[in-house]
Amino acid sequence: MEGNAGADQSCGKLHFSFGFHPLTKALLENSENAGGNAAAIPPSDSPLFVLLINPIQVLPEDDDRIFKAVGEFMAELRSLARERGLLHPYIFINYEGCSDDVLPGYSEASFKRLTETSKRVDPLRIFQWGVLGSFKLQASSGV
Repeated sequence: MEGNAGADQSCGKLHFSFGFHPLTKALLENSENAGGNAAAIPPSDSPLFVLLINPIQVLPEDDDRIFKAVGEFMAELRSLARERGLLHPYIFINYEGCSDDVLPGYSEASFKRLTETSKRVDPLRIFQWGVLGSFKLQASSGV
């Protein structure tokens, strides 16, 4: 990252916001005690945080460059976390990037439950193939 910040200053009116959302031990314990959730992150994995990087640019022609830069930044953050043994497989599904495969970060049991629920409530797979969206259960490699 060093030396890269501001390297491409040709985008007009570019702003970034960063959101850090903690997943504390208490939050994960309360979730587990209330029946759990699809992510099934055990409290023993805490503390964690979810990072949202939100670039805001005015010109649509800047999109590809901004998305590429954010992707490179995320790859570097993940690499640093991996080197330090801190990278967790969970990716918050609403904040995923276009190239992220979020579902492998879920437990095997959760992925199976999501797949079974999808088959039960959407037997024609309309929400898997007929609706726009960047993640699909059948397209994911699973766990």
